[in-house]
Amino acid sequence: MKIYYRFHPHTGRSVPLIGRNVYAGVAVVTVRQPDGTAAYIPEWMTYPEAERMSLRSPPRLPLSSLQDLKHVVAAIMGSLARNRDSNDGGNHVTARHPPNHTPAGPIPPNSSEPGIAGVDSHERRSAAAASAAGSHNEGGSRQRKRDRS
Repeated sequence: MKIYYRFHPHTGRSVPLIGRNVYAGVAVVTVRQPDGTAAYIPEWMTYPEAERMSLRSPPRLPLSSLQDLKHVVAAIMGSLARNRDSNDGGNHVTARHPPNHTPAGPIPPNSSEPGIAGVDSHERRSAAAASAAGSHNEGGSRQRKRDRS
C-alpha cells in the first residue's frame, strides 16, 4: 500500500498492509513501517488524491458561517451574563450546611421563604405542632415517639 499524503513522513513509500479499522469515526489502515513497527494511518492518506492536498494559510470560511457563529456566541454570552447577574441563583442555588449534614433533596423553584423551600407558613406551623406531639408516618397517621430508654 502506497502512502500518497505528502506531509506524512513515509510519503511515496509502499508499506505492507496489516489491517483495516475505524478509529474515532475515521477509517484507518494498519501498516508495517520501515522500522518494523505497526502504525495506524487514515485511509485517505493512501488515496492518490491525497498527493494534491495542500495547506493554506488563510482559512476559507463563508461569511454566513462566521455570522452564525457570532450569533451562537452572543446567545451563550448573554445567557451566562443573565445567570451571573441573578441575585437568587436561579436553579443553581448553593446551600451551605454544617459538617456531617445530609441534604434532604433538591430545593424546588419559587420557594416562598428561604430556609424551608416550597412550604408555606401554615404547613410549617402544622409540622411543628405534629413534631411536638409525635411524628407522622408516610400514610399521614400519627405515631407516638417510642421511649428508647
